[in-house]
Amino acid sequence: MHRAMDCSVCLWLIISFCWAWGASPGPVRTVFGALGKPTLLDVTPDLQQLTTRFEKVVWKRDTSDPVTKSIILDYSGGNSSIKLNQSMRFHPTNFSLEILETSRQDAEMYTFTGTQQYEEKEVHLRLEVYEEVSKPIIQVSKSLSNESCTLTLNCTAERGDNKTYCWSCPKHHAAWPCLHNGSLFNLSLDPWETDLTCICTASNPVNHYSTHISASAECNIEPRGSDRLEVVYILPIILITVICAGLVIWYWVRHRGRKQQVPLKDESTIHTIYAQVQRAEKQKAVCTFPSAEDHACTTIYACAMGLPPDTAQTQTLGPTTVYASVTYPRS
Repeated sequence: MHRAMDCSVCLWLIISFCWAWGASPGPVRTVFGALGKPTLLDVTPDLQQLTTRFEKVVWKRDTSDPVTKSIILDYSGGNSSIKLNQSMRFHPTNFSLEILETSRQDAEMYTFTGTQQYEEKEVHLRLEVYEEVSKPIIQVSKSLSNESCTLTLNCTAERGDNKTYCWSCPKHHAAWPCLHNGSLFNLSLDPWETDLTCICTASNPVNHYSTHISASAECNIEPRGSDRLEVVYILPIILITVICAGLVIWYWVRHRGRKQQVPLKDESTIHTIYAQVQRAEKQKAVCTFPSAEDHACTTIYACAMGLPPDTAQTQTLGPTTVYASVTYPRS
């Protein structure tokens, strides 16, 4: 008797399970929705080609009661009506259902049922809702030993559900898109690793964010081209200094040359001392230098000032014109 009761209980459980989930529910497709963002529940492409043949379409959603489903939308004869008071939109072109603002309460099993004469086709969708991850922040702690530098990098994202972290160093490890999984990453650098950059990516099924860090800069390792960079910065300063010095020298030489070009007194310059001496009461006469035989007038001053006192009575006084020149003695 107990064995018969046990068999009846098992049979009842099997019947209840089949009633709740269907004898052959078919494959279940998972759809990921972002919290607070629109989510599209669409049918498979093969069913989208049959949209014009469906006479009736129904969208259902599971409830907390395993044997009860809520009808979300009913489409028949070209008319659709949303049964539940929710922010949803129906697209009759492909029979997809769009949730305009996804909430955590929308994370349920959804069933699409299309009826064509005596046939019925179903699609089962499981909606999973996640909060999007925020941009991660990298915290660094380092230790120096001998010539190596060890970094402990901690990558954390403040927001997001089911977050995963992936570390990569593309330039040195391009073959591995994810060099390390987890928020903590230990890294050792040698002195010649001067341009190592690592990227932390925080992700979940609905989005991802990345942040990069220069590991070489954290270890104060100068890039290989630092000498070249120093030359690039110093060379303009040197050129400007040389140009300024050249301008100063050019100005000094030019100023000095002007001083040297000031004309000195020409030794051959002729200076006129007496232009003309004339007495009004007597006839003009030209004073000529005395000949060698005449010993009465022996100097140029005699023509200008007259004869000496002892010879003044023997010579005739008259108007005299004198031209004389003075030259500087040769040094």
